[in-house]
Amino acid sequence: MRSLAILILLLFGASTVKAQVKSIGVPFISFHSKRDYRGGTQNWDFVQSENGILHVANNNGVLRYDGLGWELIPMPNGSVVRSLFRDEDERIYVGASNEFGFLEPDSLGRISYHSLKEQIPEFEFEDIWRIVSQGDFLYFQCFDGLIVYNKELNAWKVISSDQVTGFLHQSGERLFFNRRGSGLMEVKGLEVFPVPGGDRLALVEVWLIQKMGNLYLVGTQNNGVFTLSDSGITIWDTPVNNLLLTSKLYSFEYSDENLYWGTIQDGLIVSDQNGEVVTHLNKESGLNNNTILSLFIDRYNSLWLGLDNGINQVLIHSQVSKLLTSN
Repeated sequence: MRSLAILILLLFGASTVKAQVKSIGVPFISFHSKRDYRGGTQNWDFVQSENGILHVANNNGVLRYDGLGWELIPMPNGSVVRSLFRDEDERIYVGASNEFGFLEPDSLGRISYHSLKEQIPEFEFEDIWRIVSQGDFLYFQCFDGLIVYNKELNAWKVISSDQVTGFLHQSGERLFFNRRGSGLMEVKGLEVFPVPGGDRLALVEVWLIQKMGNLYLVGTQNNGVFTLSDSGITIWDTPVNNLLLTSKLYSFEYSDENLYWGTIQDGLIVSDQNGEVVTHLNKESGLNNNTILSLFIDRYNSLWLGLDNGINQVLIHSQVSKLLTSN
């Protein structure tokens, strides 16, 4: 027989600002199903506006959540939304299947979608997987290349390739993507350059690139995590990497203290920045799905998980957690 005991973990000192993820107990987890938000099952990305509204890239459009209720903004072609980005002017850009644009309020404050697809009428593309801003440029990444908007010149350009353009990653002041068959590439303005030693990754799927001190973590779906530095690319030999080799990495988020690894097969793994495992959450410990397509930490330090079926909100930094005990 199993009973549920509540473990109260009090952090001493109200002046403590940094919130470390606890290794004891299970944080409180809430679930938002497709019946709750009245959208599709899969959730691919998150952003939060300055007024606290959460936006979610969903199979049926863009979901907006104000903490009380949900609103769905569909795409004009009814397609899946893959990516979201909020710029410095509070405009939220949207990347979808064969569609991209932005959200904007009208004179009454009602949010509507405005397409930008007509800016590149000659370029055929499928899904916009990443949207990134760097300097004067706004990048929309699809597998066929990069759609680039020069904000200063109000001009559009397409950087296409006959090789697959992998996910675009902004890390520090650098932009990377992995080009299938060639390896790791760096984007500088409107130019693309090979990263020295990056051909080692020519045949792998790169899911994340994150700057950590003097090096970069490079996470792949099937081959674990590497480090990129001036001395080349090497395996990141850590406990969390051993787990990721079997769990299959897909999504990623980070804070000052922790790294959050969303997997395809075994839920969420949390590590410290040295790669030591802090906690591991999956269906057995309260998640509603083991496939995590996206991760996001909101301004209130809640961790949002975009699942293959629904959304979990995890109070990952809460002072209160649950402890399962058996009698």
